Amino acid sequence: IKKERVDSELTKDMDAFPLPFYKEIELAAIDEKFSFESRIEMSKVRKFNVDLSNRVSPGGAQLSTSKPLEKKILVMFTEKISTLLNQYNDFSQGIEIYIKVNNATDVKTGIYCIKGGKLEYLNNIGSDEKLNKKLLTKKNFNIGVIPILIYVGANLETHMKENGTGGFKIMQIKVGFISQLISLVCLECQLNTHPILGYDAKLLEDVSKIKGEVMLLNLIPISPQKILDRFEIKF
Repeated sequence: IKKERVDSELTKDMDAFPLPFYKEIELAAIDEKFSFESRIEMSKVRKFNVDLSNRVSPGGAQLSTSKPLEKKILVMFTEKISTLLNQYNDFSQGIEIYIKVNNATDVKTGIYCIKGGKLEYLNNIGSDEKLNKKLLTKKNFNIGVIPILIYVGANLETHMKENGTGGFKIMQIKVGFISQLISLVCLECQLNTHPILGYDAKLLEDVSKIKGEVMLLNLIPISPQKILDRFEIKF
């Protein structure tokens, strides 16, 4: 996996991996025999009381011009995420969630991890505009000024030792599931998210200085909610 990582500028697809890499993964996984089972108890599933129509992103540029995120909202968001990770323990095992705070009231900028329902400070990597733009394939906005960024990662090496190439796909599914929960929690906390279609995952890991063998598989920009008028058209 590390060998196949490339600078996103060198590829035309909208991802941090070139397309041939995924083809190789698919073929290798088909030839392997492994067993994986993970269940979710229905008693643990709860309804999200949210307006799904507000899940539409206002766009990366709007998120980057957002007002600072209030500390109380960040605390509530962190607590809700931690609770969900415990509720869906089977699907969250092996998943690591980090929060990069760029602009939140009374919160020190830097990268945090979630421990016991609270934020634990790891480091401060600052905000380099040129570097931040390099992270995005389209380079259409500066993610360094968006209030907070969520990094969702996993130790792929450990899971691939246990499940072979299939371990990579298993963790992709888990990361996707957890990312979905994060987007719903954002709605509960009146926050907007914006999908990133392509970014340089290796560069993100390098500049984040997160210790260990964690690979970052998803990047989620978050800002205070902006309600969109979907009937307003301007030329």
